Amino acid sequence: MRLVSWVGANDLKATDGVQLGPVASTLKSQSFESVTLLYSYPANQVASYVKWLESQTAATVNAFHVELTSPVNFGEIYEAAVDHLSRLHSTQQDLSILLSPGTPAMSLP
Repeated sequence: MRLVSWVGANDLKATDGVQLGPVASTLKSQSFESVTLLYSYPANQVASYVKWLESQTAATVNAFHVELTSPVNFGEIYEAAVDHLSRLHSTQQDLSILLSPGTPAMSLP
């Protein structure tokens, strides 16, 4: 099973050790073969998070940068999420989509 999630600020804060954040908390409570992360933060911020997250799980972690005109442009976020979900859905692998507070709702077309 693959976990799919957008990287949020609380996820990035997890590297400081104070809290796990939604993605790491989910990985601690359930087993996944792989994790697909979408993000719009600067790559250097996410790279350190991905490295930390890989040390927390046996799952393969893949992160994809999405260019947005604004971090709250929900139309662009939706389009990027649907694009990635459609591509992943075509692999016939079971998907779990993590929607945490601040993450816009999304569905497959």
